[in-house]
Amino acid sequence: MKHTEESIAEAWNKYIDWCKGYTEDHATGSGKVVKVNRVQVPTIGEFCCDFLDVETETFRVWGVEDHYGLSATVKRIKSMVKSKKMAALVNGRGNTTGLIFDLKANYGMKETAIQEHRWESVKIDIGDEKS
Repeated sequence: MKHTEESIAEAWNKYIDWCKGYTEDHATGSGKVVKVNRVQVPTIGEFCCDFLDVETETFRVWGVEDHYGLSATVKRIKSMVKSKKMAALVNGRGNTTGLIFDLKANYGMKETAIQEHRWESVKIDIGDEKS
């Protein structure tokens, strides 16, 4: 086992710093290319592949089966990723459709409609009682 709670936490902090400092080249109107900060919304997949060098399924198992004492750290990271995605959605950072899809697909969230039923009183006349 090459990872410990400490190594995962350290990799997570590096990943978050990378997300915050991510830049892309952007051509200005004059043709000059400048670096533009494009804060990245963190994902479990990118973190696992690029910063931990493990499969996302392995990371998921670490969070469920605490064979290596990593469960609390993995759950905390997964919770932070979900919170950051929800904040990005609410604050208009990132692709709205992509964030909604991700939250539905990976976090069991769904849109619900409120249905309201109103019952009006109804008088039913079934005819003459003497018949």
